[in-house]
Amino acid sequence: MTDRYEKIRKALAMEPTPGPWAVNPAMAQVDAMPSTLPVCKLLWPTTKRTEAETWANGQLIAACDHDTIRALLDERDALAANQTKPGVCGQLGEAGMTSEEIIELARAQGLPETETEGVFRVNADDLGRLIQAASHCAQAIRLRGRT
Repeated sequence: MTDRYEKIRKALAMEPTPGPWAVNPAMAQVDAMPSTLPVCKLLWPTTKRTEAETWANGQLIAACDHDTIRALLDERDALAANQTKPGVCGQLGEAGMTSEEIIELARAQGLPETETEGVFRVNADDLGRLIQAASHCAQAIRLRGRT
């Protein structure tokens, strides 16, 4: 976990004011809604910040209530967990196929190759055909006694 995420998690553990939040331009603050309990005060325009920048800052703060940030962190954690699972090439590799064999199989299946050699554009049907062909190859290899 990066330091940035750790700081966010620690801040959320402090139980900030529940959301949703909204900018209250009349009071120059971000309020919890519907209670209008102030979350933070905004420094309205100065010689160093325009009204548009102040409004944008307030909108960003209001959009980042803790429920939204928790949901984003949950999505991020789920995506990160899925990245550790082997993709199709990883699964085929576990079946005893080298990357060269996977590329050769994809070419034999007529899958469209991108400008980058060995990288293919595939849809779900193509992927299904590739996995099925790899399964047949893996079976044939096992039958021949090669592991």
